[in-house]
Amino acid sequence: MTKKKKNIILLICAIIIFVAILILRNILIEKEQQNKTYNSLDDFTTPKEVIEYMEGKYIKELESTEENFYLDIYANLKVNTYTDNVSNEDYYRQLVRIMANTLEFKSFRIIDDDKKNLITVVCDEENSKISRTYINGDDSYFATQNSKLEFTEMQITPITEMNIESTELNNLINKNWDKTAINTTNTNEFSDYLYLDNGISVKNIYKKVFNIVFKSNYTNNVLNGIKPNTKLEDVIKILGKPSFGNIEEGLIGYKGEKIYAFFTGKEISIYRVETYDTDQLVEILKKFQDDRDVKKFVSAITDMWPDYNEYVYGEKFVNLIYVLKGLKIQFNITSTHGLIIGNNYYGNREELQELKEELGIKEIYFDNTDFVYENELSRVNDAKGIW
Repeated sequence: MTKKKKNIILLICAIIIFVAILILRNILIEKEQQNKTYNSLDDFTTPKEVIEYMEGKYIKELESTEENFYLDIYANLKVNTYTDNVSNEDYYRQLVRIMANTLEFKSFRIIDDDKKNLITVVCDEENSKISRTYINGDDSYFATQNSKLEFTEMQITPITEMNIESTELNNLINKNWDKTAINTTNTNEFSDYLYLDNGISVKNIYKKVFNIVFKSNYTNNVLNGIKPNTKLEDVIKILGKPSFGNIEEGLIGYKGEKIYAFFTGKEISIYRVETYDTDQLVEILKKFQDDRDVKKFVSAITDMWPDYNEYVYGEKFVNLIYVLKGLKIQFNITSTHGLIIGNNYYGNREELQELKEELGIKEIYFDNTDFVYENELSRVNDAKGIW
């Protein structure tokens, strides 16, 4: 064998050994990554690690084709945005948060061609934070999709026939819930409720009674022969299946033509069924669509309805709630930035949905929750010390 042939063979062997070492090295690295534990965000070093940690299939990463973006990361993620109408928002939120930190808050995109989803993440690199996240072009994707589902699931709460027997409650209804209809002489004030000597407590908002509670020491019938200490099982025998809550929860409730009635087995809590004109609300929404001025929008709402039960605001957030009207106006409080319509909204929900779709007012959301029941549940849990 010539010297030249020997050299060629040695070179080939060296190449084979080198390739084998590279393959072995990659296998070892792969195994090391598979066994790697992540105790903090800073433990992630590559987009591939993030995708695989989130149980997705990493495909590739390229310099982004979009201006001002650092990377385009191609992957087949573990789950779609929804699974059988159940939101996977937490999964996507965690994915974006880890990836942003791993890329040192350079803007990026995650492209899942299999699920036809484009996740666009705009970051503030200087301040190390995420500015906006868009899914398929919508920066409030999950709020929008949830609203569509909630709207389709909304049903009218059945009306339960109630025979009101309490003199105080009848007087209050006849005087249109005017707070002067309840004699608050000799009251003891605690929290935002006024406690009367005859076993009644009331909460006033603006010029009207918001909530009246018949305590365990109130001895007269309130409605349909039911007193505050009537067992929940007996209440159900009289009024039928509850529209809200259950015995296990320790709270059941019904909606009548004029009132909501909630029972705990010790107390009876009453709210009015609110009726009101919603035409002006529609006009305010149209004006907001034109000028996009949140401050003017909120001011117009409070001028129209000064009887809000909660109003907290700052330079960059608003939390305005009308429990009895079934309305919340929230900006930078939750992912739903705008007007949230509850199940107990008195106006035409279909009209608002048309405004959302036809005029493109994305700041209208629907929540299949009765805000009166939500408020009562919170009141009861607060009394129990449940947070």
